[in-house]
Amino acid sequence: MNKTTTVNKSFTALLNYFGELGGLDSLLQILKFTQQKGDSTLVCPLEVFYRICQFFIKVRLKLNTETKINFFPPIFEALLGRIKKLSDENLKEIKDGLVAKLLSLL
Repeated sequence: MNKTTTVNKSFTALLNYFGELGGLDSLLQILKFTQQKGDSTLVCPLEVFYRICQFFIKVRLKLNTETKINFFPPIFEALLGRIKKLSDENLKEIKDGLVAKLLSLL
């Protein structure tokens, strides 16, 4: 067994353990977060949203089919919902490329 194979198996085992502990569910809940506060709606910050989506995209090849079926449709729903809730402040981040990066994950 070479070093790459060992690293891949270790990473997969760690990812599975993270999922068993509820880590993947917690990340999904962060993506779905919305809270009404007065006249405004609080949502997951765009940068955090992007980083979590990026994580799921990077590990997708290591996830089993059942996990992909359970997580990716809600992730894409949350992503589309988040894009619909872009604020004026978020739209300023377009020049930084963050919104484009989020759209590229679709």
